[in-house]
Amino acid sequence: MRRTLQHAANMYLAALDAYLSDRDHPGEDLVRFYMHGLGSAASVAFPRIVRDPRLARYRALLVDLLGYGFSDRPTAFPHTLTAQAQAIAR
Repeated sequence: MRRTLQHAANMYLAALDAYLSDRDHPGEDLVRFYMHGLGSAASVAFPRIVRDPRLARYRALLVDLLGYGFSDRPTAFPHTLTAQAQAIAR
């Protein structure tokens, strides 16, 4: 199975007045969620991994935390792990 190109999206978080960036790599099976550690970005760290032929059947969602990668960097956001988890849950 060949993957088509990834789809880039930005989810607007009104409470933070910021956009959370994600990359959606299509697939026909279970969704795998990729979230980077602090000091990196999923949009940079994981594309090569999700394109591996052994993972081609899985849809992959790569999310850049706020302040990283292509996501916004809201100045009023505390950037703690708890705050990041709450933003992702939204």
